[in-house]
Amino acid sequence: MLYGTGMRLNELLNLRILDIDFDRNEITIHNGKGAKDRRTMLPQKCRWRNFQTGKEGRWHMDKSVLQRAVQIAVMRAGINKKASCHTFRHSFATHLIENGYDIRAVQEFLGHTDVKTTQIYTHVLNKGSSGVSSPLDRIL
Repeated sequence: MLYGTGMRLNELLNLRILDIDFDRNEITIHNGKGAKDRRTMLPQKCRWRNFQTGKEGRWHMDKSVLQRAVQIAVMRAGINKKASCHTFRHSFATHLIENGYDIRAVQEFLGHTDVKTTQIYTHVLNKGSSGVSSPLDRIL
């Protein structure tokens, strides 16, 4: 959910079932950072399912459980970089921008007041001319 929505850890843990609109594939985040409300996407792959019973459901979790699970996963994956739950938020934004989504849309998903805050994610896109394709190349 952290990677698929761009939510902060506390936003995820404070999520209520009534904040999720399954018909619109949308999550409303209430009282996020700066006491602001915003909306983000609900990924299709983030519906929880108990694989033993086949039932979908929900549960509550302390943030330390999720933080520890991420740290264990990072170690097991052999990643030698600092990573945390917040890393998923950064990856969400970076990958949306890499895939060509408008920076203003990403700004709204993240709840940034100023687009300059969102622009920090564009630094990883500095690929020079090799990262840019001509519009002519997109014509079939």
